[in-house]
Amino acid sequence: MIIIECENVQLQLISPSDLEMIREWRNQPHVVEHMEYQESITPKQQMDWYTNLGKQNNLYFKIQVSEVPIGIIHLKELNWKDKTAEAGIFIGRKDFIGTITPMISILVLMKTAFRCLSIQTLYAKISRQNGNALSFNLQLGYELEGRINENFDRYICTKNRFFSPNSSVSKIQQLFKQHAGINIYLDDKDEWLLEHLTVDDRTFHLRRI
Repeated sequence: MIIIECENVQLQLISPSDLEMIREWRNQPHVVEHMEYQESITPKQQMDWYTNLGKQNNLYFKIQVSEVPIGIIHLKELNWKDKTAEAGIFIGRKDFIGTITPMISILVLMKTAFRCLSIQTLYAKISRQNGNALSFNLQLGYELEGRINENFDRYICTKNRFFSPNSSVSKIQQLFKQHAGINIYLDDKDEWLLEHLTVDDRTFHLRRI
């Protein structure tokens, strides 16, 4: 189990017991409308997806607020050699959309990727119809890289740009305690991650569970 924790927000690596909850979230209209795959996902499709997921190159976390699960956030297609990954998020609980929690979750994940996992470049696939996501990602330091298809574009954010003191993200980070400690919990099963961890920020703390 991998858990990334900042104050009352936890990003916990998903397990088989989470799959039905994730599927129900994923099939909701407010989530589907911003996804490339628009069809309803069956239980078998969900299980097949999880079974075939390369666990060491695709980290999917459920977002929990005070132990209440509200959505999914991920780093997928992790290329440990080239130090790249694709980041993404969706919120299943509609009552948390537009709150500060998704922002904190994204910031924690990006800081962890850049400060602890040696990632130098993050990518994001964003629907042209998702104006809120586009606006927020631009503030985070993402820039348009190119067109994927008629509905989606690919954006790119580098570590240097994310941490630039002149970027908009420096203002966004004031939305929560910028120097709040971030704990990373690992159990024996996920100690493989240790070979990729290079913590260069004293606000991060590695814990064993």
